[in-house]
Amino acid sequence: MIRGALRDRSRRVVGMEAAKFAATPTYRYLLAALGGLVVLLGCGYAGLSAAGGIGGTPLADSNLHASFLAVNLARLVVVPLGVLVLADEFASGQILLSLRLCPWRPGLLLAKAVVLGGAVFAVGLVSGVVLVMVDLALPGPGPAPAECLRLVLAAAAQPALVAVLALGAAAVLRSAAGAVAAVLAILLVLPLLATVRPGVAAWLPHAAANGMLDVGGAGAAVLMVGWAAAALLLGGAALQARRP
Repeated sequence: MIRGALRDRSRRVVGMEAAKFAATPTYRYLLAALGGLVVLLGCGYAGLSAAGGIGGTPLADSNLHASFLAVNLARLVVVPLGVLVLADEFASGQILLSLRLCPWRPGLLLAKAVVLGGAVFAVGLVSGVVLVMVDLALPGPGPAPAECLRLVLAAAAQPALVAVLALGAAAVLRSAAGAVAAVLAILLVLPLLATVRPGVAAWLPHAAANGMLDVGGAGAAVLMVGWAAAALLLGGAALQARRP
């Protein structure tokens, strides 16, 4: 009985978060920007790869792999999305109502992560399928079905995990500008500073996210899941420790 009650409450909280997410135009615009960038940049990379690359240097092992490089750039769009999902509520005071419906703060953050990650994953999935269709239309041998599936799943999971990472940062910092700046610094600036220590750089979120698209990227995916989970744990602890 207790387990059933908890399951029903979890469903209500996730449903509440999904309704709020769907009703916010900014989130829809950012999701559309993510999908549009992946497809447009991916088509550009694929065309460039089919033309021989840059100065005769190939962009990747195949046109398909080149097109999916677009995900590494387009994922930056989900950083403000992940931050705003929580920061908007702090700014408007709506967090008080959310906490009244779900007093357990880590649970509320987890519900937001499920909705946010699911939405970004779905957009990435559709965008990845479009890139595969574009590659099939290009001249040359078609990609192996298993490799297509791997790339599509990685292209969907990578930005979803980055968005959850940004959500955790927003829970810790409670400032939209501060959280966006912090996550962008982790993804863009920290790798540059860590180039003097390649062994360290390989463990950073930037390398983990990029590695998810590589052949044999399962280890990178596990590492990125760990970063996203750590951000959620820190964010949940921060929400629990501090009052809005």
